[in-house]
Amino acid sequence: MPLVEEVEKQIEEVERFRAQVGSPDGSDIDQQQVDPYPYAKAANKKWTVLKWANTRFAPIYGEFWVGVFDGDGNLAKADTLLSTVRDSYYEAEGNMQVENETLSETSTHEPDHTQDEPESGLLLVDEVLVTGRFRSDPGAGLPDVL
Repeated sequence: MPLVEEVEKQIEEVERFRAQVGSPDGSDIDQQQVDPYPYAKAANKKWTVLKWANTRFAPIYGEFWVGVFDGDGNLAKADTLLSTVRDSYYEAEGNMQVENETLSETSTHEPDHTQDEPESGLLLVDEVLVTGRFRSDPGAGLPDVL
C-alpha cells in the first residue's frame, strides 16, 4: 500500500493538478499507508473540483479531507472546472511544478463557533472544497478536521 504522500503524487500524475490530503485529526499523515489511487486516466475536463472530489476522492479516501490547488498554489473553488485548474499550471509555470502550500496558509475562513457536533462529508470553505469530518476550531481560523 502506498503512503499518503505517494497517493498525492499519483493524483497529480493522473489528474494533472496538485491535491493535498489532510488528516481527520490534524496529525501528519504523509507516512500513513492508504489504498493506491485507482485511476489511470484523468477525470473529464468538464467536471468541477466538487464533482471530482465526490466521484473519485471521497469514495476511496472519505476519512480524509482534500484540497485541490491551481498552478499559482491557490486552493481551487469547488465550482472550478478541472480544465481551468489544469490550464492554470501551464499559465503559471509552463509545467506541473507549484510551490508547496498548505490549506492553513491559503484560507481566510472564519469558523462557525456555534457548531457542537462534527459534520461528515464535504465542506465548502470560502467556496473551496474540503472533505472529511469537521468541527469549528476558534484558534486556527479554519474548520478543525476530526
